[in-house]
Amino acid sequence: MTLGTQETAPIAPAPRRLTPDQLDALRAFRHVEGRNWKRALLKSWETVNYPMLPLADMEPLLQNLRNTHGPNWLKRFELKPVRDCGIIK
Repeated sequence: MTLGTQETAPIAPAPRRLTPDQLDALRAFRHVEGRNWKRALLKSWETVNYPMLPLADMEPLLQNLRNTHGPNWLKRFELKPVRDCGIIK
């Protein structure tokens, strides 16, 4: 029996930390979309359409998150409320 080499997929580098602007965009999106915000964001990422987002300048930030972090990251990501981030006491 010959032992073959087993190929493994390269390990993806860890996504870089989110900027305050990216976090603000995610919070705004969550505020507008509500409980199912991740599902709505995944759909927006697929269609590059953000119909419910009131601030157009957040669209590029959210789409860039798709490019840099991706859908699998979003599924694992937990967006803490502002008060849990030490901003509001």
